[in-house]
Amino acid sequence: METSTSSSAADASAAAASHKLQFDHDATPEEKMRQAMKDVPAGHKTERRNKGTELVTEAAAAAAPKVEDLPPPTTQATKTGTSSAQALALQKGNKSVVGWQQAGGATSSDFWNVDRADIDGKVDPDNVNGRDLRTLLEDYLPPGTYGDWFHNAGVIGATALSCWVVGRLGGGLAWIVVIGAILGTYYRTSIRRTRRNARDDLTRLLAKRKLEHDYESAEWMNSFLTKFWVIFEPELSAMIVGTVDQVLATSTPAFLESLRLDEFTLGTQPPRIEHVKTYPKSEDDVVIMDWKFAFTPNDVQDLTMRQVKNKVNPRIVLGIRVGKSVATANIPIVVEDIACAGLMQVRIKLMSEFPNIKIVDLSFLEKPVIDYVLKPIGGKTLGFDVGFIPGLSGAILSIIHGTLGPMMYAPNVFSLNVQQMLSGAPIDSAIGVAVVTIHSAAGVKNPDTLGGKPDPYVKLSLAGHEVARTTTIKSTNEPQFNEVKTVLITTLTDPLILEVLDFNEIRADRVMGAVSFDLHELENDPEVDHVSMDVMNNAKPRGNLNFSISWYPVLQAPKNPDGTPGPTPESSSGIVRFTVHQAKNIAGGKNISAFASLLLNAKEVAKTPKMKNTHNPVWDFSKEMLVTDKDKCVLGVQLRHDDDRLGSMQIKLLDLLKNTEDEVDEYALQNTREVNGKIKLSATWKPVALGSLGSSAAYETPIGALRIHLHAANDLKDLDVVGKPDPYVSVLVNGKRSGRTVTVKNEFNPVWNEIVYVAVRNPRERIKLECMDYQQRTKDRSLGTIDVDLSQLVRQNPAGYYEECDDRTPRTAMFKLGNGQSKGTLKYSISFHPALSVYTTEEEEKLDKEAAERTTNPVLASPVSAARTSFDNKAAANPAVDQLIQQAAPRHKRSESVLTTSTTSRARALAPPKMRLAAADLGKYQSGFLVVDLLEGDFAHSGAYLQVFLDDYLYSSYSSAKVRSRHVQWNNETMDVFVRELDLSQIQLRVNESHENTSDAETLGEAADSTLSILKRSFNTPITIALPGKHGASKLTFKSRWIPVPLQLDARESVNNMGSLRFDLVKATDLIGMDRGGKSSDPYAKFVLNGETVFTSQTIKKTLNPQWNESFEVAVPSRVDADFVINVFDWDLGGGDDPLGSARIPLEALEPLTSMPIELKLEGVKSGVVHGRMLFRPAFVTRARRGTTSRTMTLATGVAGAPIKAGTKVVGGALHGAKRTGSLVGRGLFGRSSHKAAHEDALAEDQPQIAVGPDGTTYTHDPAINLAGIEGTASTSTPISSRVAAAIDSPANQSSSFLDTDPNSSVGGGTGELGTLSITFGSPVGFPDLSHKVSIKVKGTKFSDKTDAHKHMSSFTNTTLRGIAELGETLQITLRESSLLGSDKTLGRATLQIPYTQSALSSDNHTISFDGTFSGSSLPVTLGFKPLDAASTRTATRRSLFGSGSGSGGGSASVTPSRKSLG
Repeated sequence: METSTSSSAADASAAAASHKLQFDHDATPEEKMRQAMKDVPAGHKTERRNKGTELVTEAAAAAAPKVEDLPPPTTQATKTGTSSAQALALQKGNKSVVGWQQAGGATSSDFWNVDRADIDGKVDPDNVNGRDLRTLLEDYLPPGTYGDWFHNAGVIGATALSCWVVGRLGGGLAWIVVIGAILGTYYRTSIRRTRRNARDDLTRLLAKRKLEHDYESAEWMNSFLTKFWVIFEPELSAMIVGTVDQVLATSTPAFLESLRLDEFTLGTQPPRIEHVKTYPKSEDDVVIMDWKFAFTPNDVQDLTMRQVKNKVNPRIVLGIRVGKSVATANIPIVVEDIACAGLMQVRIKLMSEFPNIKIVDLSFLEKPVIDYVLKPIGGKTLGFDVGFIPGLSGAILSIIHGTLGPMMYAPNVFSLNVQQMLSGAPIDSAIGVAVVTIHSAAGVKNPDTLGGKPDPYVKLSLAGHEVARTTTIKSTNEPQFNEVKTVLITTLTDPLILEVLDFNEIRADRVMGAVSFDLHELENDPEVDHVSMDVMNNAKPRGNLNFSISWYPVLQAPKNPDGTPGPTPESSSGIVRFTVHQAKNIAGGKNISAFASLLLNAKEVAKTPKMKNTHNPVWDFSKEMLVTDKDKCVLGVQLRHDDDRLGSMQIKLLDLLKNTEDEVDEYALQNTREVNGKIKLSATWKPVALGSLGSSAAYETPIGALRIHLHAANDLKDLDVVGKPDPYVSVLVNGKRSGRTVTVKNEFNPVWNEIVYVAVRNPRERIKLECMDYQQRTKDRSLGTIDVDLSQLVRQNPAGYYEECDDRTPRTAMFKLGNGQSKGTLKYSISFHPALSVYTTEEEEKLDKEAAERTTNPVLASPVSAARTSFDNKAAANPAVDQLIQQAAPRHKRSESVLTTSTTSRARALAPPKMRLAAADLGKYQSGFLVVDLLEGDFAHSGAYLQVFLDDYLYSSYSSAKVRSRHVQWNNETMDVFVRELDLSQIQLRVNESHENTSDAETLGEAADSTLSILKRSFNTPITIALPGKHGASKLTFKSRWIPVPLQLDARESVNNMGSLRFDLVKATDLIGMDRGGKSSDPYAKFVLNGETVFTSQTIKKTLNPQWNESFEVAVPSRVDADFVINVFDWDLGGGDDPLGSARIPLEALEPLTSMPIELKLEGVKSGVVHGRMLFRPAFVTRARRGTTSRTMTLATGVAGAPIKAGTKVVGGALHGAKRTGSLVGRGLFGRSSHKAAHEDALAEDQPQIAVGPDGTTYTHDPAINLAGIEGTASTSTPISSRVAAAIDSPANQSSSFLDTDPNSSVGGGTGELGTLSITFGSPVGFPDLSHKVSIKVKGTKFSDKTDAHKHMSSFTNTTLRGIAELGETLQITLRESSLLGSDKTLGRATLQIPYTQSALSSDNHTISFDGTFSGSSLPVTLGFKPLDAASTRTATRRSLFGSGSGSGGGSASVTPSRKSLG
């Protein structure tokens, strides 16, 4: 049997050796492969491995230019016959050598038929099975009756007992011998079995111990390889030739004519396994072994004389042809005597299905030893080994190790997917799609200490080569990428490497760190959302990277109950593998260098390598692409030679897949000069349940809002040797600042009492509260952080809805410092409010299309889809659905249909139905996210930032990346801001030079309007707005949508809680006397808001019932939290004013826009009542830094029906300002002026009076103002919210609407109209002679001008001052004595009321009456007013967004309510 087997194998080998596989240097790779594989046994396949790449999607292809001159899609194809190339390959004889048989000329019998004398060691045929050692009892006794210890003990006892019985019975020695023989035989049988069992146990224990701690020999495998290698080596060489020659043909440099393999063999000596070490304590389905191998073909020590004689060493001959046409020369490069030895770890992953081995991972545990002989010149005979050149051999080995290291040197592994290889699928075929979303990075550090901020980008790599990269974000340590990369995955064994690099235009980009993600985790959790991992560099964290990965495996066919595979799941989305095999008869039979462009929907997505000097190019080039709609997909090919078009064709994907299944793969080329030109194509389809991936965008819709109420902090860490910190709290979402409080200056125990809203997009997001110490010139310093556990707040019910967690109970947490310690506490409350799930525009269009198709085609009608459409329509039209929707806010991660498979099925939560939201329904939902899609921008200045300010927030709610050019076209740039009250909200867009808006000088353009108006006009519709600025108008194109968030606001969050308070201080009665005799006092009143003095009245001499008749206005940031107190004092000349009592002024009970009289009984004294009147007008009061340098800014003033006049007193450290509005009474240096009578006459003439409106509502009224002429006078019958909205949206409160696309569009006239005001002085009356030069200064909200100094008042006659002013504004006029050495001395003050209409301004006579030293004198003035044009108006009003605010100066000054970053 053994002889016949060897002889038959030898005959087969000899037959194989007799057929020489020869082909010339110019043979194509396909010809070589087909010829070399002729003798390869059937069933073996040659494949090549490719690594994962960034997947080409239809969306990416759409951005490419369209290929012109393409024919319409064809459906005609033919089956492939025996091509001319094949026939040529069979007929040609050539000189190429493949395999050891052709190289050496010997046959397999020379290695198999070995004389027994050549074999070391003989097998002893004797005693093979041990039959001579068996006893008679073993053939008859059952196995359970002998062999154990008690059997042996029983035999010994039975022997003793038997001898005693024989002796007692008088038996002789013969009986004892008989009994001893029987029992001895039994004992021998039993003890042999006991020893054999013990020997087996010891052998197993020793083998196991040796397995764990020692190596074992693999001589049996070496013996097997010795005989198997002579069969397998020709096949292996043929596989290598077919693959490598293809690569060489397509990678030939331009200066070479060709590059081919002329000879390749691995020799006759097989690799040898020196020893094997196994790790038995691995996972149940994993086998891990260490193999030490050696491939040393030159070692002949273990060979017989016949084997040494026929031995063939490994040899590779690379033929390089240089020159052109007939002047060519072939230069052979010889590599021979190759040897290699190393230690490799083999990891085998098992599975229950055939072939039971799933994946084999190979990794060198140490650098292998490699040896070779390289002869680049001279060929086989005269070649010189370059290894003798000093240093060259080491350099070559370094290149080899550098190439193999990232591939398979530990810890890297080289993976072989055995399951995929044996299934016949290409090794580089995709097993799924990974959608990687790079959200952001935080704290990335520049590797250059002095290099400034880095320009980071993220590079994605698989198995050592790049698959995708993000765009570069300039000059930032916290880049926001928000980019989606679709990566083709061929195996899950390779980790995904995300490198963060610093871009540089000159030098090479530097790696700042990397993150390694194990793709095996996707098998257990296909949705890995918002992973935050440290960016590591040299084992040190260099920042943090936040990303998400979604895994979409290829859908596998489920198995039938009988084990046979079922039908492949149908899906309109998936991966198509488009292969261009070869072309024939192109370019009229001329040899050219051609390549093919692969087309997806007429857009080029890939190119094949260029094949030189052939008219029948063979590429076998494949490209896998992501297709979201298989029915509409069209593939195509265009052949080119440089810029010449050689032919093209297109075909629908469905037709190509059907033809491939029918083995029809040849197509006629169109638009070609050759009539018989053909191309061979094929395609395979892998369904993937992509769902919404086809229209994926970087923006992730919020699932809800996090409401964080930051009350106060206590006992913060002291980082300064001298002084106190200036703390504020930042809310960080995945390392990015999403909100912050204002700064409280010089305080260890700050009180903020602010509410911040941040968007929550995923329950796994990292939320941190970080307390920072503001630094004016350096980077802010951290005072500690607090981690927020979202899992306790964000929860889903079984129906898929996110549940509301409205827990507003204050909690206290410790700040954690970087060194593991804790210092300071924060008092805060936090709650989660889910958002409603709303259809996007694309989803609505898809639903409408499906509904239309069901209407036109009843066959497509579905009860489920019809019911869903019915629900959508009801949700959009029936208000009763709102209550149902507000019970919970649904959030569906991916709404695609569920396709289950046997091995890749995933559990997906059922999503509740979404709702339709029309523009007319926006007013129903007051709270929510305003989502803005930025499309395009034309900026008047480059290098700026686009910022969005909302309501009362001091800091921008959104700030874009730096705009590098004047024209920007955004791609998936989406922002969202949370709006508390949509009806009352105000929004402002700004273009700033600085990321941290620090001064008005940096504002390059801005515009403001009602948020609701903006939303309605841009709702799912692009609009263009203008942002006028100092460098010209910028334009911005965007569209918006609305995501409602059902939310119950606290009273302190509403705009009704903040605004401007006008207080009319009328009089006081029954005050106590503090002068001598107790019959009189010199009373004055001081008003204190939140600990800061906001207004001090005039001092009225010698009275207990003073008549003040003064008014002031103050900005109130919060009526609920306001501490408003009036203190009455008795003025004393020597200082130390005596208190006359105090009273708290309640603000929380005020009704907005309604004048309310008030009597305040003074506390702490026997008697005293203060009489006054209050009017509160809601307006957004911008939050400001609190401290001695703080300023107040009021966004909305000038409410219709109760106009606010200019001139606001700035109060340091308070979020409010105050201004006098009606009194002309002044106090001199030592009290009241001596001209008391004149002042009282003026006061009686000009003081505000209490007016009664037509509906009976009382207002504080100035006689100079025509109340009936003001639009929007408040009425008590109007709901408060409507009245507030009307007041804020009135023309007086809006500097401009940026909904007009034309920057020169007009601004609403009437009250609040801006223009150029001219003030011309007439002849003065009643002024005394002057001893010094004086000047006149006029100050308003924007008006600021003064005259030259003169010694005579008559010199001011016909002097004109000009400036920007607003109709209805009150100007402050000051008469000052000029001083050369010190500051000017104020001699008198006056106010000038500008009429509200131009007609009144030109017809009225205006006279200025000064108080103080010049009381009783007057100065007539003539006013002129010229309205500004629209462009000038917008520029002038941009810094006064909705009217006047607070300013600085003396008792009354103007305010510029711009949002200044005060820290």
